[in-house]
Amino acid sequence: MIVDDAHGFGVLEAKKSDFPCSLNYFNRKHLKIDAYIGTFGKAIGTLGSFVAGNKDIIDLIIQKSKPYIYSTALPAVIAGTTRRSLELIRSEKNIVKKLKSNITYFKKNIRSKLISIDSITPIQTITVGCPKKVKNIQERALHDGLFIQAIRYPTVPKNNDLLRINITSGHTKPQISKLLTFLSRV
Repeated sequence: MIVDDAHGFGVLEAKKSDFPCSLNYFNRKHLKIDAYIGTFGKAIGTLGSFVAGNKDIIDLIIQKSKPYIYSTALPAVIAGTTRRSLELIRSEKNIVKKLKSNITYFKKNIRSKLISIDSITPIQTITVGCPKKVKNIQERALHDGLFIQAIRYPTVPKNNDLLRINITSGHTKPQISKLLTFLSRV
């Protein structure tokens, strides 16, 4: 089994001293996982990614993966920043708790506007359907000082265009309320 935890790594609140990730959040540590893939570009705030797994799989990747073979190692400053971010996430439990609180606040209040979102991660999506409409909403949001990504075909199937909203632990309730007010107008 291969687990791609790009959206859960570093953000999904774990029990006790476990590192925040999907495996700990859903209590799935007992699964036989051959490879676990995470990214540093989301919760960690740097760049790069990793694959953790058994020795045979890691050796295979090192020897045969062209993207790995022909890539460049992370610069030392990025590696150091990544390490520090990982340490902060592990030691500063309030960061993940604040993030969870912000996600809960957003989801609770967006539901009151008759929009249901299933995601438990900081990445929240709202399906709009029409490519012109989703682009127009993105432009209006930018004009109002909000950054919402318009995700359109071919990234998503035709007529499944959506808004992608990223909630962070750094957002305040008034900022999230401003976003909710904007979304209720569009």
